[in-house]
Amino acid sequence: RFSVLDRSGTPSLSVAQASVKAGDPVSVSWTGAPGLKYDWIGVYAAGDPNLYNYLAFAYTGAVLDGSMELTPDLYYQVLEPGDYELRLMTDDHYVTLATARFTVTE
Repeated sequence: RFSVLDRSGTPSLSVAQASVKAGDPVSVSWTGAPGLKYDWIGVYAAGDPNLYNYLAFAYTGAVLDGSMELTPDLYYQVLEPGDYELRLMTDDHYVTLATARFTVTE
């Protein structure tokens, strides 16, 4: 199976809620992902320039357009209240295709 994407198309990433309580899952959806076996979504502190500092990650399952819940068991630690961002990354590499911000509250 294969897909054809518009050359000018860009992936997008969004969160269902801009604000979540500490310990709650984060619902995320994406469109226009490459659909490669190891595309992934990482959770980062907002604005952190170090791509290796992800706080959690999950593979997209090679889905071009999809959604998932990032549950607390995926995180290396409970997210403290503050600003974070999700980054759609390509095929086990550190290339950011799209971002979406969210806030964790108490």
